[in-house]
Amino acid sequence: MAKCRLAISEKILESVLELVSTYSHYISRYVDYLNSLIAVQRRASSLRFERVTLIKYVKKLRFMADALHNWSFDDVNGLSGKQLKEVINPLGSYLIKVFEIVDLLNFYISQPMRGETISKTLNESLVVSEATIVCINDTYRIYIKGIQWLIESITEDNRRHPHLSMELIEFTRKCAIEDEVDFTASEDILLQDVALVESEDEYIELLHDWSLILMQKQAELWELFNNDSSKWTAVAKPAKK
Repeated sequence: MAKCRLAISEKILESVLELVSTYSHYISRYVDYLNSLIAVQRRASSLRFERVTLIKYVKKLRFMADALHNWSFDDVNGLSGKQLKEVINPLGSYLIKVFEIVDLLNFYISQPMRGETISKTLNESLVVSEATIVCINDTYRIYIKGIQWLIESITEDNRRHPHLSMELIEFTRKCAIEDEVDFTASEDILLQDVALVESEDEYIELLHDWSLILMQKQAELWELFNNDSSKWTAVAKPAKK
């Protein structure tokens, strides 16, 4: 049985919260983007169902973003020296829960809602752009990998817990095995193994690296979000008489 290689320290917890903040900001910005889409959907009565569905997603994700924003580790002094997985596992489990909902949302806005909107309005300006859909899906994969790293880099034990497994990663690995893909030669980030960290300093350094990677991906997505929102704003403006 593999044992946890790291103990809880104040420095580690501070760096973990930095990463959590990045995840929280991503969800909050996604909610803002959806609100822009909801606003333009109000101008098309035929999109009532699509609008109501998005509002449900927004309420759920806003609640989860607030939970992540307020995430804290109580009694840091009391936690000091205990196994790191005691605080990482609950966090990882919650992040997985959040991103399973994001996965459903990504599918909804990129396929069913997109098709229904074009069919009902004959207007492709009222949907998420194809470029944004590609970036959303790519961003999701990277954020999921970040969660996997957070959980699995501290102990091999976590790789055997069902509540800490992620559907996309498990499904990707299953398909790769069936296709006899060489994981070691694959460029697919989801097939790459997570190495155990060797020290507290390494874990903190990699936490910072992951925060930077995720923020860089956010910047790409924000630009596309802004482009879509500007397009929707123009469509929503009342025609001049």
